[in-house]
Amino acid sequence: MVAALTIIFITALTIVAELHVPTKDWLQTTFTHHWIGKSILALVLFGLLSAFRFFFPNVKPHFGWLGGVALASAMLLFGFFLFEYYY
Repeated sequence: MVAALTIIFITALTIVAELHVPTKDWLQTTFTHHWIGKSILALVLFGLLSAFRFFFPNVKPHFGWLGGVALASAMLLFGFFLFEYYY
């Protein structure tokens, strides 16, 4: 579940940064490059969510989500950039 939520975050941040220039500029100025910024933010989110899972172990993970989320995110990003390229 932690990985799936991190994938959703990265996908959303990628699309937002492409559509909202100030977000991409903030990532570039804060982290020297927008890819580095997204990576650092993803690591922080993954760490925080992992700590949450550590302190609340009774929350059941949903392992079945990971493959579906990864595939859906990849298709969404591919479709988004395809749309951006042609329109």
